[in-house]
Amino acid sequence: MLISATEFKNNFGQYIDFSKKDPVFVEENGRKVGVFLSVDEYDRLCELDDAYWGAKALDAKANSPSLGENSLQVLLDMAQQKGIKIDLNR
Repeated sequence: MLISATEFKNNFGQYIDFSKKDPVFVEENGRKVGVFLSVDEYDRLCELDDAYWGAKALDAKANSPSLGENSLQVLLDMAQQKGIKIDLNR
């Protein structure tokens, strides 16, 4: 669903309910400026992002003989700060 910022502001409660099923895209002056999502959808997207970056770190470890221990530790520290658990023993 695509609505104007004014419509979103004036009918916020209605779009809270709608966002539980589908994202609500908000536009201003003919440009998309935001997306309103349910918390469940936001959490799902965060989990996908975490899985993607965790896989990239594992791939870097497995396929980059030049990846030094310091570089690997930086990746692991970044993942840990984001709450991503990476098992290096896979």
